[in-house]
Amino acid sequence: MSGSGNKVIWDMGKGHVNLVGDADTKRVFIIREGFMQGFVEEIINVAGKVTLAMILRKTLEKLGTGGVEKSNWGSFKKYNDEQILPVKIEESNIPDFFKWDGVNRDLVSIANTDYNIWTVESLQKFKEAMTDVLTERGSSAILHSVTKRGAMAVGNKIISEYGWDDLDASMATMDGVFKFTFTTMGWGQSRAIAQRGNDGNYVIFSKYWNSFEAAGKKSSLPICNIMRGFLEGIAESLGSTLGGQVSESREVKCVSMGDKYCAFVVKFKQKLTKALDWKELEGEWQALDAVDLKPE
Repeated sequence: MSGSGNKVIWDMGKGHVNLVGDADTKRVFIIREGFMQGFVEEIINVAGKVTLAMILRKTLEKLGTGGVEKSNWGSFKKYNDEQILPVKIEESNIPDFFKWDGVNRDLVSIANTDYNIWTVESLQKFKEAMTDVLTERGSSAILHSVTKRGAMAVGNKIISEYGWDDLDASMATMDGVFKFTFTTMGWGQSRAIAQRGNDGNYVIFSKYWNSFEAAGKKSSLPICNIMRGFLEGIAESLGSTLGGQVSESREVKCVSMGDKYCAFVVKFKQKLTKALDWKELEGEWQALDAVDLKPE
């Protein structure tokens, strides 16, 4: 897609943000500034600059860029610039939540938080290249840990913005917060339900339709590592600040595996306790999965 004169259209009914050009339409997504850079920095910390260069070269090859002289982070960002920019702001339906002039890929929320817009395809190819070089386990660990750390900071801000002063209050409004946030970011449609489990600690069950990570993908394993890390990080922030707890999470369903929706379970637990036995927790999350939550 040429970047000359594209429209960016928010489809709230699907949780999509679409880049509409003269010839075709591509899906894009929005993420807080620093998250994508965080993946790069963690790759360097874990595996070194040579490995990062290899991943970026493979990414650009998968994107069909051809003879890229330098396989670096700047080349990857430039690819996204060329795909998305410039944007016809007057023909785009930008939500009131964002301020954006369409000259660059930087958006600012009404709360003065900085965001960036990227193509879904570029993220998916980046994840594929990470798996090629670092294995599925290594790639998943980096994506999850970076997103979780960043989401904990987001959670702290959400606590302040919503005025939550206890865990019960945050759990009661979680569905609405998730629906608005993920739909506006183009991550997909979201519904969530939270209740206390058999041990008295909260469990959150979240369903996602049209996941930006799983769109068009096929896998034998769940692949929405960014979404899982984000959900766990938000929960960790809420649990730690409001309840003195920590959390663990699992993606238990994924569209890439043939499921109708992606589904995540986040379970709170007391600090300094052993890892959760997810086999024992199946009854808890399956009961929540049986609740008739539908996209809105």
